[in-house]
Amino acid sequence: MSRDQTLLALTVVGIAVGIFMLRQASGQSSAAEASAAAPTYASAPPPTPAASPLPENNASGIAFEITPRDRSADEREIINYAKSAPVSMLDSSLPHQSAGYWIPRAAGAYSRLRWEVNDCRTRRRYSDSIPLCAQANIEFTNGTRFEALVMVGSRPLDSAKPVKYVQPSLLWAFYKRPRGAVVPAPLGLLQRFGQEGN
Repeated sequence: MSRDQTLLALTVVGIAVGIFMLRQASGQSSAAEASAAAPTYASAPPPTPAASPLPENNASGIAFEITPRDRSADEREIINYAKSAPVSMLDSSLPHQSAGYWIPRAAGAYSRLRWEVNDCRTRRRYSDSIPLCAQANIEFTNGTRFEALVMVGSRPLDSAKPVKYVQPSLLWAFYKRPRGAVVPAPLGLLQRFGQEGN
């Protein structure tokens, strides 16, 4: 075997090993994911398998969204801006689908979803504005709650000026089981809770 043939054989073997390792790392071994037990600790988020895109025809498995009647036009605009953000921008393990599409489908049919607008749950103020977030609150039938806070921009203290939008980013997400601690979690973990509830 010539030197070039030996190098070619080693390269092919290296590529095959690399593809195998990438598949393992990206969570394509679904059998291992399905048998993973629920975490028993609250100090760190559990590992999240790479989420697959949710089917376009998954109409029957959508969370029931609660929309307050007194929601203002500004609040609707802010929430719609957050919903239009790709979830892959909020969590790199997620598909390139909008938050408004992915979140209710990941949560599943036996959950309730409510969006709200707030000041990012912080006392941080700038000289001329306050931070602005849209928060997705999901409740499951077993009493588990999942919340995700998406920063979308800032609101000027002068109410005559429009909201200044920025690229949406996930400030934090967490889940809380009944009588359990608040546990920080990646957004992708929502899909696991939705599968457990269905």
